[in-house]
Amino acid sequence: MTARFYEPFAEDLAQPLNNLPTGNVASIRVALLDATYTFSAAHQFRSATGFVGATLLTSPVVAGISVSAGLWNASNVVFTGDPGEIGNIVTQYVFYEDTGAAATDRLLWYDNEAPELPLTLNGANVTLDLTNGIARIRGTV
Repeated sequence: MTARFYEPFAEDLAQPLNNLPTGNVASIRVALLDATYTFSAAHQFRSATGFVGATLLTSPVVAGISVSAGLWNASNVVFTGDPGEIGNIVTQYVFYEDTGAAATDRLLWYDNEAPELPLTLNGANVTLDLTNGIARIRGTV
């Protein structure tokens, strides 16, 4: 598997004005997931089969989102450690647009190949380093 956009979102990118969530960047979050979630490029919302149950930690709103020359950038994301998750293993993460309901939270970007993965949680805060960009928008999905 490679890091990639979810197909429903990637299709939106091909539409006029790109339909990027830049007008609603105050609602972009990241979920750290365990191996029980099975990626499907066709998944569109956070209510996708297994997604909610596989979520170990959810970030606060991602700050500093910008898009320049096709590269998404953002400030680093800090997840608050949860002693209840000690020993669980993060194998993948997903950016999503938080609407307040899993049935309408649009999935944006999936990654299971980041250098930090897999990551065993130890109760401490987790920082996702986004200083080199989140994703590059390409002409192919």
